[in-house]
Amino acid sequence: MYLLKQWHVGALFALLWASFSNAIPNPEKARNEHKNQIQVIAGVTVPDTPLVRAAQSYARAHADDMSYNHIMRSWLFGAIMISRSENRSTIDPEVHAVSALLHDLGWDNTGELVSTDKRFEIDGAIAAWNFIEASVKNGTTHSHKWDDNRKQLVWDTIALHTTPSIFVYKQPLVFLTAAGINADFQGPGSDLSGLLTWDDYYQVKASFPRLDLASGVTKIMCGFATNKPATTYGKLLYKEELFRNHQAHRDSDNFMMQFGERYVANYSQNAVGHLGIDEIWVQYDATTAEVEELLIADFYVWEHASGAHDISSEAYQVPKHVQPYIDYVTPGTRLRSRNIRLEPEGGLKERVHAQPLITQLPGFPHPNSSTCDIYVTADCTRIQYSIPNATTAVPGNKLGIFESLDVHYSRVDLDIYFSTLYPHVPNGTYPEERLIDGAIGAIEDTTEYLPIDLEAPLNFDSSWPLIYPQGVVLFQEDDEYYESTGNFNGFWNTFLDAIDGSYCTYSAYGETGDCTAEECLDPAYPDPNPGGYKGQLRCGVYEPTNVISISYSGDESGLPDYYIKRQCNEYMKLALQGTTTVMSSGDSGVGGDVCFGASGKILEVYFASSCPYVLSVGSTEWNRFNSSEPFVPGENLHEVATARFPSGGGFSNVFGIPSYQRDAVATYFDQVESSLGFSGYHQFVANGNFDNITSGVYHHGGRAYPDVEAVGDRQVVYSNVTWWLVAGTSLSSPVWGAVLTLVNEERIAAGKGSVRFVHLVLYQHPEVFNEITSGSNPGCNSTGFPAARGWDPVTGLGSPNFPRLMEVLKAL
Repeated sequence: MYLLKQWHVGALFALLWASFSNAIPNPEKARNEHKNQIQVIAGVTVPDTPLVRAAQSYARAHADDMSYNHIMRSWLFGAIMISRSENRSTIDPEVHAVSALLHDLGWDNTGELVSTDKRFEIDGAIAAWNFIEASVKNGTTHSHKWDDNRKQLVWDTIALHTTPSIFVYKQPLVFLTAAGINADFQGPGSDLSGLLTWDDYYQVKASFPRLDLASGVTKIMCGFATNKPATTYGKLLYKEELFRNHQAHRDSDNFMMQFGERYVANYSQNAVGHLGIDEIWVQYDATTAEVEELLIADFYVWEHASGAHDISSEAYQVPKHVQPYIDYVTPGTRLRSRNIRLEPEGGLKERVHAQPLITQLPGFPHPNSSTCDIYVTADCTRIQYSIPNATTAVPGNKLGIFESLDVHYSRVDLDIYFSTLYPHVPNGTYPEERLIDGAIGAIEDTTEYLPIDLEAPLNFDSSWPLIYPQGVVLFQEDDEYYESTGNFNGFWNTFLDAIDGSYCTYSAYGETGDCTAEECLDPAYPDPNPGGYKGQLRCGVYEPTNVISISYSGDESGLPDYYIKRQCNEYMKLALQGTTTVMSSGDSGVGGDVCFGASGKILEVYFASSCPYVLSVGSTEWNRFNSSEPFVPGENLHEVATARFPSGGGFSNVFGIPSYQRDAVATYFDQVESSLGFSGYHQFVANGNFDNITSGVYHHGGRAYPDVEAVGDRQVVYSNVTWWLVAGTSLSSPVWGAVLTLVNEERIAAGKGSVRFVHLVLYQHPEVFNEITSGSNPGCNSTGFPAARGWDPVTGLGSPNFPRLMEVLKAL
């Protein structure tokens, strides 16, 4: 359901009623018929007719717990509003009940009521109409009561409940049903004050808890953006609408004041500051004494073995009716002890970029080379994937490139690279630098010695010529102290903080904000270390680009489950807001020198490729079909999985297989499972503890990766007065980033939005790929997984056939 913006009705409601009153069935007669058929739910009186009971059962059968509770709250909120409305005599409570109970049939978790070509509201309206007709036929209700006019009223109510620009002009029943639904997202609205109070709200919510409504609705929305791409791409959600929450409602101030004044003597508005955070929470600050009295808690300064101090309490108390409206208290209780890691076990293994394989060239490559089995330039990529020359630079569509861990680019090197191979790109063409928490962009910006690393030139040199004249944005993370020393165990959180301010304080899985525990310690700012960044943590200071390429990966078991699950949720949110995150799958096959379990044979998994909301990219190479034949400019080459290194791929131990890839994975195992030589296990692994795994080496049922692949070897780059050939999925990821950026160029120029969460469309359209069936990804003393027809855990769905890909994605 769309999260509704605040709307105003004023006197419009009463003025419009006269024009509708003669067009609908007699509601007063209906009310009299139902006066003895009532029930009380959560303190609210509602009708109890056979049709209402049937509608409630039907809604229950087609909704999960989260959705069903939302449906019930929406019905009861609307019923309260109707009972207090001056137009209550004109509203048939049975019609309202059926409309509210069936309003989200378009969310049907069984899938049988969901179309692929209609908005979910229309699916719901059609399903409700069919339900009523079936109820008339089976005798649950009567045709004289439910003629086409009454059915049309239900249809309109459901079809329009997310469209305030229309429903405010409709009958009171349509309007108040939508108001009840909206109240579940934003609480009692200021424009309807007096019809629904906070006490009403708490009472209903106590009987039907929200059950993580924001996360549940987000997942449903993500499904709409993929299952119904023709109706939702570019139309569904915008940043200012996403996660709009009733806690940010201005009435929250009054609520907190009432709470404080009830439990704390002399509690006053001056004692508590309040601040809206990204329209998701309202933050309330108070002194230690006030909070101790308010929460019946004792706060202490705790000293850890490391010498660090923090403030927390052993426990605090919040009245039961208030608990659902407080996401977290900070400083709060000590949720876990800090186990100080005295030795750098794992070290950078938890957060490394896919180290490229490099070979020095004796001279420099010829411009626009066509010998693509020897060395690769952007011209090779363009020819092999049928990518046209870029000619446009649509505003707001730059490609994002992420860098960290002391990896930097050189402006001088970029000038030489472009001048030599792409002279149409003028000198002075550099990325827009979005530097996070004191980060350094180009190496020319510091007088300190910084090591040469080919990661950054590989990312820029492989992708930028494909999209020029479109630009590139560099997202560089963390100050030089953290980048050079690596004195932290987490990764990506400060980057995500910078592009989404709400993530700085987002609570999920028992974790709020950046990690302060040793097991997932994030960089902390202000940084007290010598040369550290002394400013505050950068929250929401940059807009994310439509596509962000990240050529870094880490062992999934190297960080706590709560940490990576919270982070994966953010990639989902970014996808809904319009950003596709493209991630390299790793360069160690199914495991390099790290394998797990008592047997030492359980395969390694890489995060964030294992997150279902990231587009994971594996790697291939191009070879000539017949090396003895003379070179032919622009010839079609044989694409196979990379041989110099095995591309990462496998199955997550933390995230289950998403629906969009279930069929593709099943087809893969139908082909190869009997010949694999190893088996899988069927349970999740908590926090990297493999003790419960007694047989099998991979999680049969985990999120499968990679999703796609692109060339990953022999890329020409220039760095430190030397030409290099470089290999790695660090090449493959920015190539796919460039491909999607080119698609977005066309979509935006046509008045559409970015491709956003593109996974389901890709899995539904295998014809947009060049299929790769040769190669494997060995590791952990195994042959790894073999490539096969269709999707496989080596090359994913394949490499892009750009004309076909553009045709499908542009049409959405």
